[in-house]
Amino acid sequence: PEWQKDRDVKNCTKCKNPFSLFVRKHHCRHCGQIFCEECSAKTCTIPQFNMNSPVRVCDDCFISISSKISRSRSMVF
Repeated sequence: PEWQKDRDVKNCTKCKNPFSLFVRKHHCRHCGQIFCEECSAKTCTIPQFNMNSPVRVCDDCFISISSKISRSRSMVF
């Protein structure tokens, strides 16, 4: 995904808390948006991007990716 530029983002995309020396910016490896640590604390693999080791993702992408994995596993006999 194309990442948001650090200089363009002053607040967490999800919770809107401002970034500071103590609240750092983290890119979601799935959507490329910038979040605080609390809103991007989960990790998972993203096979469609060849990320086969767990990487940082935002909460919304984690839910989306997890539900896709669950659906694909339920289809396997």
